[in-house]
Amino acid sequence: MFRFVSFSMSGPFWSPMFFWLLSGYLAKLSYGHAVVGTVQQPAAEIVVVAFGSPVTVGLGALSRSTVVWEMAVADLAQKYGDALNISYIFVPAVTCLAVCEKGEDVLSGWYYTLQRPGRVLVFLNNGADLATPGGYRSRYPSLPDCNANDISLYMLSAQWNVLAVNSLTSIEIDRTILPTTLSLGFLRTPSYVRLCQNLLTMYNWTSMFILLDKGSVPINTFVASALAERLNNSGRVTFVLRTVLSNANTTFRDNLIELRSFSRILFFFGHAAKLRQLLVTASSMNMTNGQYVYVAMEALPNFIGYGKMSWRYSDKNDQVARMAFRSLLVLQPDISSFKTTNSSFRLANEFRSRSMASVNINYTNADHPSEIVITTYDAVMLLGKVLHEAWRSQEDLTDSRNLIQRFLNQTFDMDSESIFIDSNGVRADNLVVAHYNSLTDQREPFLLQPANAADELNVIRSLEDWPSLKWPPSSSPGCEDGDADKCRVAGLKTSEIWNSTAGRGG
Repeated sequence: MFRFVSFSMSGPFWSPMFFWLLSGYLAKLSYGHAVVGTVQQPAAEIVVVAFGSPVTVGLGALSRSTVVWEMAVADLAQKYGDALNISYIFVPAVTCLAVCEKGEDVLSGWYYTLQRPGRVLVFLNNGADLATPGGYRSRYPSLPDCNANDISLYMLSAQWNVLAVNSLTSIEIDRTILPTTLSLGFLRTPSYVRLCQNLLTMYNWTSMFILLDKGSVPINTFVASALAERLNNSGRVTFVLRTVLSNANTTFRDNLIELRSFSRILFFFGHAAKLRQLLVTASSMNMTNGQYVYVAMEALPNFIGYGKMSWRYSDKNDQVARMAFRSLLVLQPDISSFKTTNSSFRLANEFRSRSMASVNINYTNADHPSEIVITTYDAVMLLGKVLHEAWRSQEDLTDSRNLIQRFLNQTFDMDSESIFIDSNGVRADNLVVAHYNSLTDQREPFLLQPANAADELNVIRSLEDWPSLKWPPSSSPGCEDGDADKCRVAGLKTSEIWNSTAGRGG
């Protein structure tokens, strides 16, 4: 049996009468029975409590996530209805406790209203309200931005022994602190930070230049800042971090001049069109001859928010850009992990039709990639799959500390993908490093970071069509000429460079 209840994010919900009515409604849900072996076993009552802030936009907009959550919960009810009596409600509680203004903002109030003996509560959130810099400020201008690593609510779920699931963004979990939390988001920034570190280690690059365009999507800021912090703590790699706020006139020439005197390795975190401009400028400065390596990230293929990562823009710079792209490495998910199935087509089409009906927006795949639809949907379906298995084993589903063990260090085969959950309850995906081969006009993955071995970076094919015969180039200026005096970064300490972050765009 399936029940769906949704509460809008406005109105006076925080009242004893309201909560009494809500609790009474849920108490009236009927209970079925199913036979397990030779024993008739009552169906478990599951209440999925989705929550979040309406201030988020883009991929993290609740209007997008709730559509997929509702699709998944309805499918769960149809698939496991004999065993799981599922209810879905949306409540307007917020993730950032610092901005709670009224009772309905506080998740604990909803917990104490909804909990009862034998009822299994699951809190579901996409995590985007914390992961969007400035997101809360539009609603609460007097407050500072919320910390994207705020785990307060997840700690509360541990006290309640209730599952808390993050379905879009990803948080890092210390199992000793958050024993009931699952982070099942596809956009896991620490995995990309680890990929950056693995790449530096593989080729013994000991100096690098990080260039962050602050006007780009939030994931770029998160990865760039986290990478800088990791490198600063390790001390093995000397680096410069520069930030820019690019515009139509930005050429990045000044940044490239600084790069030339410091390193041969540049990690760029910004919009794809700006990356192309940087490479065109680099070509004009004879810096795409194979002695320099440019590294960029594309966490979602063809997502409009990231831009079009291609040399082909049908303008006068196309041929220059095409040759310059040979000096580019791209950090990206292994999209071959996703299976094209009837289920994936159905999900994409249903998401578009439901979104059109509910918010009158016709999303294209570039607006909301199918990978996000599939992984958000599968986060909920995986939850139901494990709950059903535990129910069949006659386990106590209200004991989330024990239940969560079923997720850890496991690979789950879903209709459209396989999901690996690590020992901390965090989804991990195969990531690759790809290179543009102008001979085939294709971006070709040549290194793989496996989901279940994040410290490894494996060669899966040879890198072809590098601009020079020597791969990999050295990271330090002068090394390519054998000049020992130049083959170092003279007079600079990591801490001094790290603290000098005022960017110049050129």
